Amino acid sequence: GTAVRHARTQDMSTRSRIGMVQPDGTIRSIYCHNDGYLSWNGKKLFMHYDTPAKVAGLIELGDISALREKLAPPKGAKHAFDNPLPDVTSAYMRDRGETDCGFQISPNVEAFLAINSGQEYSYLFENGKWAVWEKYGDAGNHRQELTLTLVTERVTS
Repeated sequence: GTAVRHARTQDMSTRSRIGMVQPDGTIRSIYCHNDGYLSWNGKKLFMHYDTPAKVAGLIELGDISALREKLAPPKGAKHAFDNPLPDVTSAYMRDRGETDCGFQISPNVEAFLAINSGQEYSYLFENGKWAVWEKYGDAGNHRQELTLTLVTERVTS
């Protein structure tokens, strides 16, 4: 599974899950290994992945190492997993040729939140808005709407 494969490296990554509610109510989600906290992934999602098309494109990449402002490099630009462009998302399948790390499908929010990728944050896009669940810290594991205030004022280490 995804969590086992990526967890082999003992690091201090802040993991997250990023999901999108589909028209039939199921949720497609991916794992993100790095920078899952609100002031990075939360802010990137809120600022740059603000339409259903952009979020769907992100989910289609499958599991990612790092979320950045852009989904894909400009035509002709060199972007590789070990030498990524600084503003382009790094994806395991596209950029490192890994297999078996596409999006997961959950029947509902409870099942989405129950996926254990070692994530500290679960982000969900629904009806044009982002919500977040924090597993650690003061917030406990309840739903909060992702807002500009939340992603800019909450400084987490």
